[in-house]
Amino acid sequence: METILVATDFSDAANNAADYAVELAKLFTAKIALVNTYNLPYSTYETGTSGDLINVLQEASAGGLQHLKKRIEQNNKHNFEIECFSDFGFAENMIIETANKINADLI
Repeated sequence: METILVATDFSDAANNAADYAVELAKLFTAKIALVNTYNLPYSTYETGTSGDLINVLQEASAGGLQHLKKRIEQNNKHNFEIECFSDFGFAENMIIETANKINADLI
């Protein structure tokens, strides 16, 4: 196993899944790919939205991933690669696209 994809919404359950993935990565000397997506609230589809909201969502997603990556690195003395992927869209689509792109062995 070379790559473990961890999809996260930054919830407690997702953080537990990330911790579990870290332990597997240590065991198999695998790298970790952290994935988060962001989407517009349904109400903005009808009324339209400004680019500012999209920028705020993108910054929150990227910032959350960097925070999670830093927490993983600080809590683990193991040296393994962690990549972060953040994009606008639906979680299901991004997970599949990213898994194919990085040739993930485990999601």
